[in-house]
This record gives sequence, C-alpha cells and structure tokens, in this order.
Amino acid sequence: MDLNDKTISQREGHNRNRRSETSLSESQLTESDMNRTRSALLEEKIAAQHREIQSILTDNQKLALAHLGVKDQLNLAKRELARLLEAAAAVKSDTEAKVREVYQNSLRMEAEARVVNGIGAELDQVRSDVQRLAEDRQKLTAELAMLNGEIAKAKPNSDRAVEVKAEIESLREEGNQI
Repeated sequence: MDLNDKTISQREGHNRNRRSETSLSESQLTESDMNRTRSALLEEKIAAQHREIQSILTDNQKLALAHLGVKDQLNLAKRELARLLEAAAAVKSDTEAKVREVYQNSLRMEAEARVVNGIGAELDQVRSDVQRLAEDRQKLTAELAMLNGEIAKAKPNSDRAVEVKAEIESLREEGNQI
C-alpha cells in the first residue's frame, strides 16, 4: 500500500467515524452528499497522483543529471585510457628500440671479441716467430763469430797467399819476357 492509498484509507476511516458520530446511516445520506464525498475522494486521489507524478519527475530529473555526470566521467575515463594506451605504446616502442640497440651492441661486441681472439692467436704466432727468429739470430751470431775467428786465423795465410800470388805473377812475367 503506497502513501496515497494510505491517505485515502485514513480519510475513509475518518469519514466513517464522523458518520457514526452523527448517527447517520448510509441510507440516510442524500445523493448529493454521496456525490460530494465521491468528488472529494477523487480529488484527493488525483492530488495524491499529482504529488506522485511530481516526485517521479523530480527523481527523473535527478537521474538525468546523474546520467549526464556518469556519461561525462565515462568520456573522461575513455580519454584517460586512450592517453594511457598511447603512453604505453610509446614506452613499449622506446623499450623495444633500447632492446634492439643493446642486442646490436652485443652482436658488435661479440664480433669484436672474435677479432680480438683472432688477433690473440696471431699475436701468439708472432711471439713464436719472434722467439724462433731470436734463436736463429743467436745461432747466426755464433756462426758469424766462428767464421770471423776462422777468417782471422786464415788472414795471415791469405796475406801470405797474396804475396805468393804476387811472386807467381812476377815470375810469370819474367818467364814471358824471356
């Protein structure tokens, strides 16, 4: 039972009490009194319905305002979400670029490491060659010293050989002149 029906029931009850006080029975009421009572009841019912309609209109206006507020908040949230998605895409793109850069750097460093390892192997070969050449130098220096020693020993003989050769030449010339 809503408020309007309750009000009507109270009035009907009030009317019944009033009727019993005046000791009038329903049959004693005149036709015009009954019409007035019906009119009053209808007017009260119409007034109650009018109040209910006004209340519903007020509630509807409040709901419409709330709907607009929620719609505005939804649009703000959508714009914020779009902005956040755009920012997330930018961060993802930036991160991917940095990852690619780090990956490229690692590939370059790996290639450089291979070159350094190759250079290390070449350096080891060069060291080995230098050591072998140093040993060869020592051997050649020793041989040179030995040859110099032999030359020094042979020089007096060579000087004597030059003298002997000169004598042989002079004898030949004398032999040719004769």
